[in-house]
Amino acid sequence: MSKNDPSLDFSKLYVFGDSLSDQGNVFNLTSSAQPFESLFNLDIPVVPSSPYFEGRFSDGPVWVENLATDLGLTITPSTELSTFSLQEPFFTSSFNGATTTQSVNFAYGGAQTGADGAGDLGNFIPGVLAQVQFFIDDHQEAEQLADSEALYIIWAGPNDYQTVPDADPEIVVDNLETAIESLFELGGRNFLVPNLPDLGQTPIAQTPNRPVLPDQLTNLSQQHNLLLEETLDELSDDLTGINIIPLEVDELFDNIVANPDEFGFTNISEPCLNANPIDLTEEEIMNLGVCAQTDEYLFWDQLHITASAQEILGEFASEALNIQNEFFV
Repeated sequence: MSKNDPSLDFSKLYVFGDSLSDQGNVFNLTSSAQPFESLFNLDIPVVPSSPYFEGRFSDGPVWVENLATDLGLTITPSTELSTFSLQEPFFTSSFNGATTTQSVNFAYGGAQTGADGAGDLGNFIPGVLAQVQFFIDDHQEAEQLADSEALYIIWAGPNDYQTVPDADPEIVVDNLETAIESLFELGGRNFLVPNLPDLGQTPIAQTPNRPVLPDQLTNLSQQHNLLLEETLDELSDDLTGINIIPLEVDELFDNIVANPDEFGFTNISEPCLNANPIDLTEEEIMNLGVCAQTDEYLFWDQLHITASAQEILGEFASEALNIQNEFFV
């Protein structure tokens, strides 16, 4: 498929999700928070730092940036458009109508599908429902409907499961359903909704003393995907005019694991950088070193994929959209 394929005719691109789609929002947020560490009596590291690529949780651009290029669009992190006010729960974003005129990436590393994020600083991270509310609030203040010709990507779930032993996939998928319904009510019509890869096969799942065992994560991934498929089918039936494009990331991941050579990978189980960006300082991460052939690794760190894998995922999404759009153009 060529770049800027005319069948991929979306006016804008909006992204709601977590670190797999974060284009620099957590980096911008934690950088802005440094002057307030003493006020909140918290140690707030700048995340992610070098050798991570320009605020991404990878060694290069994330998949939605590659997809945006294929769509002929330029997407901007939401934190580059917002002004912050110091209020509970931490920062409140105001966009002054900026999200109504351009493509915006609202995804935050650490985000869960609900209102908050995971981990010790989870209360300061906007979850998917909070990200969607940022979008809705800005459009309502500007007295604008959501662009019906834009593409809305909603992808999250790993942070709801990785460290939560009693996670309930029904609640997680319900949150994603609420996000889609809220955007639809405002005027959104085109939705790309990826499912989850097998979280039990990530390097972080294999580390000792994890709160959720690999087999549990595999089972949760499967439950999530079955519920998500049923939910998307129901939304397609119930919401007149909605165009939902499922993205079977689990199938892509399984194909890579089964046939790594076909994708240019020689290592599909170990991380290129054996670190978790939230647990270590920049100096500690740098001292660990980076693998020699980054593009031959599936995983960049214990949880996130390399830029090579991100590019494959972006191309996979473009192909799914191209196939789907044959029926809508």
